[in-house]
Amino acid sequence: MLDAAAPGQYGLEGRISHEHWFGWFSWSLARALATGPQDRSIDRLHAEIQDVMNNLGDLVGVRSPGSRMKAAGAVRENAVLGGDRLEAGGRPTADRAWANAEFIGSGEVLLEQGSLLGAGPGSLWAVYPPDTSSFTAEAILATAEVTGHDGDDARAKLDGGGTVPAGSRAVLLAPAPPPTTVSVWLRRVSGPGGETLRDALSASPRVKFVESARGARFIVNIDDRGCRVYGPGGLQLVEEFQEVSLEETTARLLTRFERSVRLAHLQAL
Repeated sequence: MLDAAAPGQYGLEGRISHEHWFGWFSWSLARALATGPQDRSIDRLHAEIQDVMNNLGDLVGVRSPGSRMKAAGAVRENAVLGGDRLEAGGRPTADRAWANAEFIGSGEVLLEQGSLLGAGPGSLWAVYPPDTSSFTAEAILATAEVTGHDGDDARAKLDGGGTVPAGSRAVLLAPAPPPTTVSVWLRRVSGPGGETLRDALSASPRVKFVESARGARFIVNIDDRGCRVYGPGGLQLVEEFQEVSLEETTARLLTRFERSVRLAHLQAL
């Protein structure tokens, strides 16, 4: 059994991929399944899930809750997909997580439920023939770049146009490029300096303001107790300091926001 958090901890959720919100554990599980072989052990999968959750925590400046696994020692060595112990040469049906790639005309394919497998705008996918189970470079029919979404499905433009057969499968080749901006909600800024702070932060190309917690990477509160910066959903305090001046407050906030963007770029390397 895999859990989102240990007893006494909160599970986290936030806007991780384009406009969609996910639980951190659910997103990390989907990412781990999408980017590794399906014949790995459950023990290894759990370690990869925790790595993704830790990276999310570094990205937004909060401490990630630890996912939890409960399994007998023998079960921990089983393949992720399939209940039997791994055998020499034994493999599950497909060696990677894949999405149905349906041709929708005008040189585009629809990656069904693609957003759950990391199909963010700008991500690159390899398209394979129907029923492919071993996704090798030699078998690629085409590559496609994600341009938008229809709910959880992703629209992708085929390089060079053309078409692909019905029932084609697609796997992730390269993730979406990292964000260049940070969404910030100034939830409460007491006193007459609120608009001045907003204007000062607006001078940075990194800052994009939102008007609610939904979609905010950081939430800022300033009152007589000082400045407090929260992570997604306002669940965790990531920084707190006593407000001294507009210049110092602006500088400290921009340092926090800039670090988030730099971490995203480093993790994309």
